[in-house]
Amino acid sequence: MNRKIFFPLFVAAFAATACEEDFPTREESPVESPSSMKIEFAKSDTTYTLGNADNSFVIDFRRSSANLATTVRLNSFLSDEVFDIPSEVSFANGETSAQITVGLRNDFKLFNRYNLYLVMELDGGQSNFYSADATAPQFATTVMKEDYVLFDHGSFDSPMLGSWDEQPILRSEANNSYRFLDLIEQGYSLDIQFNKGSDKYFKVTTGEAYGTTMVWNTGVSYGSMGSLSTIYSAEELPDGDYYHGTYADGVFTFVSCEYRVSDMSFGKGYTETLVRSFE
Repeated sequence: MNRKIFFPLFVAAFAATACEEDFPTREESPVESPSSMKIEFAKSDTTYTLGNADNSFVIDFRRSSANLATTVRLNSFLSDEVFDIPSEVSFANGETSAQITVGLRNDFKLFNRYNLYLVMELDGGQSNFYSADATAPQFATTVMKEDYVLFDHGSFDSPMLGSWDEQPILRSEANNSYRFLDLIEQGYSLDIQFNKGSDKYFKVTTGEAYGTTMVWNTGVSYGSMGSLSTIYSAEELPDGDYYHGTYADGVFTFVSCEYRVSDMSFGKGYTETLVRSFE
């Protein structure tokens, strides 16, 4: 063979061999069966707030086809080790919904947030591998226990937001804190906690802390202006601790408040009060 022809053929053969080694055959992606049951978590990521006496909670599952009984294995290896989590969930024939009950172990502590993460081990006959639905096939949540119980009622007065009467006041004995429910509108509450060893000075614990202030987003919207926030300023104590307000004779008084809509301030130096009714 002509040497000029042989060399290019040798190079081409070597390149072909190298390509086969550098680019291995890709495994086929899992394929959903046309008769898929589409098993999913019934809710997207959420949070669970449990009472002090609660020792368990449920997680719901659903599917679109109920023709057959089936069982799905659950993987929970990333969850905090304070839960007793079933290793599978089962659907009975003819049922489109199922539940598992997650137990809480004895070392589950009040006011600690614990993470739970579940993944369903599915095949193509059980769910859609490429679903855009956030509920399938994994589920993440945080779980916390509180001991808040109804303690009293009271009134809330704000120079900017207005006044509300007979608002429920809850108390946590374990945390020495109070929660004033639905002060601005339903679902927006204010939590305060007394300083350690004090029955006079308290801190706001709801919202986000920035240095020596606490920002509480009330969630009240005024058209296109955005959400109204209350910023509780802190005062320093001689021992270096700080507080957002003082309590005396059933009245919680905040030392200084600033109101903002989005990034615009309405000024500083307002005083809000929460007054117990001693019912």
